[in-house]
Amino acid sequence: MPTKHRVPLLLVGIICVSLALLGIFMQPFEDATLIEILGYEVTVIGSIVLLLFLMYKGGFSE
Repeated sequence: MPTKHRVPLLLVGIICVSLALLGIFMQPFEDATLIEILGYEVTVIGSIVLLLFLMYKGGFSE
């Protein structure tokens, strides 16, 4: 994969994970338990990483 595709993909990943981490401080999670918050974070960040990996492997083929 060329660098011109790798850098935007990395930036998108950083932004998405940052927003997911900031999301735990919003309204629905104020009363959530630690297990619920960890479950949410693992699910969301895992999905983001999986989608970015799939894009990295096949989305930008030359």
